[in-house]
Amino acid sequence: MPTAAEQKTRLQNPASLPRGIPAAVWAIAGGAVVLRLLHAGLMLGDPLYDHPVIDPMENLERAKYLAEVSWLGPPHAYWKPPLYDYFLGVHHALFGGGLWPARISQILLDGCSCILVFALARRLISRRAGIAVAAVIGLWGPLIYFSSVHVSTSLVIFLELCVLLLALRAQSEPSRMRWLDVGVALGLLATARAETLLLAPWLAGWLWLSLRPVARRERAGWVGMLAVGLVVVLAPVGLRNALYARDPVLISANGGINLFIGTEPEYRGVIGVRPGPEWELLMRAPIDVGYYTESERSQYYARKARALIASDPGSWVAHMVRKLGHVWHGRELASNRDIYTVRSESFVLALLLWSTPVLFFPFGLLAPLALVGMAISWSQRRKSRFLIGFVAVQCAAMMLFFVTGRFRLAMLPVLVLFAAESVSWAFDCVRDKRTRVLAFAAGIALLLFALTNLAVVLRADPDAYESKLRAEEHYFRGTVLGNDMGRPEEAKVELHQALALEPDFVAIAYNLAQLYEKGGDHATALRLFRKTLVITERSPAERYVEPAVHEYIRKIAEKLGEDEAQPEPLRRFAAGIGCLDRRGWDCAIAELRAASVADHREEVAPLLGLAHLERGQEHLRASRNAAALSDLNEASRLRPHDALIYAELGVAQTRAGRFGKARLAFGKFRIYDLPRGEFYRRAIESRDEADRAIALAAARAIARQFPRDRLAHQAVDVLSQ
Repeated sequence: MPTAAEQKTRLQNPASLPRGIPAAVWAIAGGAVVLRLLHAGLMLGDPLYDHPVIDPMENLERAKYLAEVSWLGPPHAYWKPPLYDYFLGVHHALFGGGLWPARISQILLDGCSCILVFALARRLISRRAGIAVAAVIGLWGPLIYFSSVHVSTSLVIFLELCVLLLALRAQSEPSRMRWLDVGVALGLLATARAETLLLAPWLAGWLWLSLRPVARRERAGWVGMLAVGLVVVLAPVGLRNALYARDPVLISANGGINLFIGTEPEYRGVIGVRPGPEWELLMRAPIDVGYYTESERSQYYARKARALIASDPGSWVAHMVRKLGHVWHGRELASNRDIYTVRSESFVLALLLWSTPVLFFPFGLLAPLALVGMAISWSQRRKSRFLIGFVAVQCAAMMLFFVTGRFRLAMLPVLVLFAAESVSWAFDCVRDKRTRVLAFAAGIALLLFALTNLAVVLRADPDAYESKLRAEEHYFRGTVLGNDMGRPEEAKVELHQALALEPDFVAIAYNLAQLYEKGGDHATALRLFRKTLVITERSPAERYVEPAVHEYIRKIAEKLGEDEAQPEPLRRFAAGIGCLDRRGWDCAIAELRAASVADHREEVAPLLGLAHLERGQEHLRASRNAAALSDLNEASRLRPHDALIYAELGVAQTRAGRFGKARLAFGKFRIYDLPRGEFYRRAIESRDEADRAIALAAARAIARQFPRDRLAHQAVDVLSQ
C-alpha cells in the first residue's frame, strides 16, 4: 500500500496514475454479467418474477404511460423521482412491454459498476485492492437479485460511482468544466433517488476545505459550476411539475409521507408501511381533509412529522438510534419481497446470501470490516473523509426516512472500499509485526461483528414483521397464480396460508372468496365474503371493496336461498339479503337477526348494522328523530368503525337536544379521516335536499367544535350555497 506521501504525490500528478483496465477486471465484469443472467434464468419459475408486484409493477405501469400516452407523464407532480421511470419508458418504447430488455440493461450496468469501482479503488488504495473490490461487487448476492428486478438499484449505484469518480478527478485536477460535470452527474442521481441531493452541500463543503490553498474566488467559481450542473438537470423536472402539473415540486412529492413514516414509531421506520389498508389510509387521508395536490399532501405529512419530533425530541432521538442499528445490521430488510424467501428459486442467490445464528452473510461480514476501515482511514487520508461523509449522508437519509436492504445497497461500493482498506492495513500490520495494534483492532472488529449480527438488534420491531412478510409472499403468489396464470387450486393453497398468517388482511379473504365463487363452491365463497365484510368494517381504508362484496353476497344468497337442502340459518340469511336489496328494512332486520342468532353472529353483524343504518337514515330524512336515534345507535353498536354512522348520529343527537353525546359522535366521525371526504362529496352531489341538510348540519357542528377542521369549513361553504 502506498504511503501517505506517495498517495499525495500521485493525486497531485494525475499523469502518474495507471491508465487502462486490466484484463482481470474485464473478466470480473463479464463474470458478473454471466452470473446475473444465470440467476435471472433460474428465477423464471417464480410467479412473482414474471408478474411483478408492488414497486416493480408500479414502475412498469408509469413507464408504460410515458411510452404509450405522454412523455410528460400524468398531469400531476412526479410522485417518485422520474429518471428510472424514463429509463424503463425508453425500453418500453424501443422493445415493447417485455420484462427482459430492462433487466439486460440493469445487468450490464452492474458490469460497468464493477469497472468503475475498480477505478475508484485504484485511485484511492491500490490496483490490487481495486481488483478485489470489483470482485466483491460482482459477487454481491443482494445486488445480483436486484439487478433483474424492476427497481432503480443498479442505476443508482452506477450513477453514484460516476459522481464519486468525477468528484475525485475534479478535486485533483480542478476546473470549472469538471465541477460542472460533477453537478450534472449529481443532478441525474437525484432524479433517481431524491435524497441523494443531500450530497450537494457535502460535496461543496469538501471542495471548499480540501482546496484551501486556492483563492476563494476560484473555489467559489467551482462551487458555482457544481450548482449550475445541478440546475441544468433539475430545472426541467421542477418546471415540468410547476407548468404542466401546476404543482411546485422540485423533484418528487413522496418526501413528506416518507419522512412521516420514518418519524412515527408506530410504523417502525424500517420497512415503512406494508401494502394494504395501512398504506391506503395514509395515501387518502390528506385528500379527505382538504389537501389535494401532491405538494399539499407532502407538506401535510411533513408538518405531522415535525410535530411528532417537537412533541417528544428524546423519543425521536432514541428512534433514530434504533434505526441506525438497523442500517448496520447484517440482515437484508425487505422493501417489497423478503429476499431470503427467493433463495429457494436460485442456487446463485442461495450461495451468496444466507444466514446462520451468528452471521448474516454477506453484509454481516462487510459491516464490521468497513467500520474498522473508516476508523483507520480517518487520520490517514483526506479523501477517505470525503467517502466517510458520503456514507454519513446515506445513513442520515435512511434514518430520517426508513431502512431497507435495497436502499442500503447505495452505500455498498464505498463500504467495500473501506473493508478493503481494513484488510490491506491488517496485512501491513502483520508484515511490520505491529501485533498490539492489530490485536486491538481485531477486538474492535469482533465487537462490531457481534453487534451487526445479533438478532436482538431487530427486536425493536413487532414480531408480526416476519408474519406479515410471509403472508404477503403467499398472498401475492396466490393472486398471480389465480388471476394471471390460471392455476386456481395452487392459488387457493397460497391464499389459505396467507389468511392463516394474517386473518385481518381483507384482500386475502376477498380474492380467496372470488376463487371459490368462480369454482362453484358457493357456500365457502359466501362464508369468506361475509368474513371480508367483518374485516372491512374494522378497516376504513378497505371500505372500497364493500359494494362489490355486497353484490357477490346478494347473488350467492339468491342462489343458495332457493335450495331447500341448505340449513335454515343460511336460508334466513338469504331472505334477509333479499329484503335488504328491495329496501325492505323491517324484513331485512328481522331475517338477519334470526340468522345471526343461529349462525356466525359476527359475520352477519355488518349487514344487520347496514340495515339499521339505512332505516335510520330514512327516519332522519323524514324528521322521525326518536326512531332515527334508536336505529343509528344500534347501527353504531354493530358497525362501530363506520364513520358515516357517527356523522348522522351526531345530527340525530343534536335534534334530540343531547348536545354532549352529539359532540362525542362528531368526534368519533373525525377519527376516521378516510370516509369523511366521501360523506361530504355525496351530500354535495346529491339532489335530495334532506341529505344536503343533514350533511350541512354535521359540517356546521364539526366546524364549531373543531375550528381547524379545514374539510368541515369547506363543506359548510359549498353546502350553504
